[in-house]
Amino acid sequence: MTIKRVFAIGDSCVFGQGLDVNVESVMDFTDTMRDNCWTSQICQMLGLDHTDPFVYRNDGMPGSSNDRMLRLLTNGFPQWLGRSDPSTVLVLVGLSDNARTEWFYSPWNAYVPFIPNCPPSSGEDKAIVKMKELHLAYYDDEREAQDRFMTQILSMQSFLKALGVHYV
Repeated sequence: MTIKRVFAIGDSCVFGQGLDVNVESVMDFTDTMRDNCWTSQICQMLGLDHTDPFVYRNDGMPGSSNDRMLRLLTNGFPQWLGRSDPSTVLVLVGLSDNARTEWFYSPWNAYVPFIPNCPPSSGEDKAIVKMKELHLAYYDDEREAQDRFMTQILSMQSFLKALGVHYV
């Protein structure tokens, strides 16, 4: 097996949050983070150029949910893969907390993350706050979260296996 490209998805651990103390925002992605996050280290151990976006892509994001990861794999990964031989690609998945989720919010035409035990930010849209309250009232159940988690994992595995891509 010869790996020529690496695609990484996950939450703050994949993103590299905490590796550079000189950032102003949790969403800043610095060279220090790029060079030292665990997915980059694997890329370097494989002898690949982790600074080349064609060779290595880190789609980790602080607070990311497994919903987002599944969506990125099925929607964004095929475009990044392009015409590359799938058997030469390694996908690194850093699974997130199974209680995290996200919803598509049509007024913003965007996905909105939901992180339990995270208080609403000041000025947060009232409709978003209401959606979070409803989720906590009706869907914040360990059994539901475990079922969703297994569905996400099996969906990611099935998708990557069907493409013939290596994954960890």
